[in-house]
Amino acid sequence: MSETELQKMPVNLIELALEKGAGVDQLEKLMEMQSRWEQKEASKEFKRAFTEFQAMKPELKKTESVMYGGKLQFKFNSLAAIQKAVDPVLSKFGLSYRWEQQEVDNRIEITCILSHISGHSEYTSLSAPLDTSGSKNAIQSIGSTVSYLKRYTLEGACGLSSDKDTDAVPVVELPELLPTSGRWKQAVEAVKKGKILTVKAQYKLSEENEALILKEAGL
Repeated sequence: MSETELQKMPVNLIELALEKGAGVDQLEKLMEMQSRWEQKEASKEFKRAFTEFQAMKPELKKTESVMYGGKLQFKFNSLAAIQKAVDPVLSKFGLSYRWEQQEVDNRIEITCILSHISGHSEYTSLSAPLDTSGSKNAIQSIGSTVSYLKRYTLEGACGLSSDKDTDAVPVVELPELLPTSGRWKQAVEAVKKGKILTVKAQYKLSEENEALILKEAGL
């Protein structure tokens, strides 16, 4: 910043106004100007740091596997793995993050707040219903949903991307799971073990049949 720019900073104008005996109204206007100027400068610093981070951000590698029937269904990034990859790079550019959460009408909303040491922050929010699949109790349902939303809000806030999942089962038209199907009993046993999401990843399951399979599984 040049000497001329420094002289034009609102804080210097405030000092000059005080020396000349400026009134309260004028000082209040100058202080508002100072606040807006600081916010604008903090935003610039954030954008500069985030641009530098984007040039060096890590590519996420899916390391966690979901297996069913001895076959790989899909891979995903755990929250811990994402944090381990991204934290050192964010810190290098004065960036950090935290989360805020709230629950309204059985939905969890998570907001990832990405901040720069200059004081500027950006917010990324997502919400989802409680994950009541399987035999989860109330606390486990909240924990599962919170972990899921934290992962995706952090990825969104940081503009992260994952490597392509080349090992997972190809996307195909899913067969419908019916009570008359030979796979129904096998699916019920899987649901008893808390694998309702895996079942739904393999089959089309109507709301009525999902309720029925949960009932037969004793859930």
